[in-house]
Amino acid sequence: MPLNIDFQQIFLHMFNFLLLFGGLYFILYKPVKDFMDKREKHFEELEKEVQDKLSNAKASELEYNEKLKQADEEIRSKKQEALNEAQKIADTNIERSKSEAEKILAKAKKAADAEHDRIIEDAQREIEELAMETTKKIIASSGSAAYDEFLSATDTEGSR
Repeated sequence: MPLNIDFQQIFLHMFNFLLLFGGLYFILYKPVKDFMDKREKHFEELEKEVQDKLSNAKASELEYNEKLKQADEEIRSKKQEALNEAQKIADTNIERSKSEAEKILAKAKKAADAEHDRIIEDAQREIEELAMETTKKIIASSGSAAYDEFLSATDTEGSR
């Protein structure tokens, strides 16, 4: 053998190296690689789930925002309708109140006119009675013939 090389020793060392490499591969490398692959796959699934949940959450947020906008619009329209209805009721009540006030004023005016007419009639009647009494006293003091004639004239007037 040239250079003092022992091929048998080299082959044994290579065989030992291959045995050690194979043993380490099956005992350490392959289980660690499988574990790391499973872990990577698990984290990828988790990330995918998170992304799905995030996209679902964004979709839900958009849906809820749209529902909120619709609810706000509905509230605004209901509020406007309520205000319009309240205004109509207020206008109706005001018109009814004005109408009742006009009726009350008309009744009051009619009652005042009737009272005025009654007072004037009472005043005229009292004036006539006072004038008659005064005339009777004057005629009674002036003479009995004129008094009898006056009494007969007033009796015919009172019977009319």
